[in-house]
Amino acid sequence: MTRFLTDITSIYWWISVVVVGILIHIFGTLISHKLDVPLSKVSTWWRDRSQQRTLEAEQAIAELKSSQHEQVMMAIKIVNEKVSLIIASILGYALLLMGGGFFGVGD
Repeated sequence: MTRFLTDITSIYWWISVVVVGILIHIFGTLISHKLDVPLSKVSTWWRDRSQQRTLEAEQAIAELKSSQHEQVMMAIKIVNEKVSLIIASILGYALLLMGGGFFGVGD
């Protein structure tokens, strides 16, 4: 603790702290400017992709609104997906129960 207090009262310690702070600020600014272009490209790509997905979703909704046949087909697709998920869940649970004997679970 006394060494720390001695270091803090030294003028060399304070000068080194200021110099390191200035260097960190300069390098941070340089790195920030170097990262601005790639990050703006990523941001532009993300925005364009989001707009494209929104447009596709709006077109799908408009198609569903205009055709009762498409609504029925979408309902069948949703039911099919739900049934598949239920079967997969039941199968996973059954495998978990059967595998419990192999791993010492449930003894």
